[in-house]
Amino acid sequence: AASVAADAAAAAAAAAAASEPSGAVSRTEGDVDAFARYLGIDVERDAHLVWIAEEAIYAPLPQGWYSDKVPYGQGLEGEGHTYYWADDAPSQWEHPLDAFYRSMYLRLRAESAREEAERAARAEAGGSDDSDGESSGSGSGSDDDD
Repeated sequence: AASVAADAAAAAAAAAAASEPSGAVSRTEGDVDAFARYLGIDVERDAHLVWIAEEAIYAPLPQGWYSDKVPYGQGLEGEGHTYYWADDAPSQWEHPLDAFYRSMYLRLRAESAREEAERAARAEAGGSDDSDGESSGSGSGSDDDD
């Protein structure tokens, strides 16, 4: 639980820095990786999808949403952002688009896994790895019909 809280705090700090109006905030690979883990992205297995976390860090608030800096509390040091949709609506700690980016990752990860499985099946069947799915048809006689 402490690790999850630390990842959430690091991700919140990266997101908070991204929302600063100065525009001069620079990101480190560690910031993006921390936010990727916060979103549920496996940065080792799915390095090709880490761009989702970087896009999420820079995501502006949707129209009608507001953000305030508040102390973390509950034993965590520093400040984070809390988000409001309207003045009288309950606040939330998570950026309103985080769920969208998590969903995007899960969808693209599933597509990648399906494509990997299809490539593996074609390779196992002796087919080509062409993106259009056509085999060369060269008639090389490599089939084991003997």
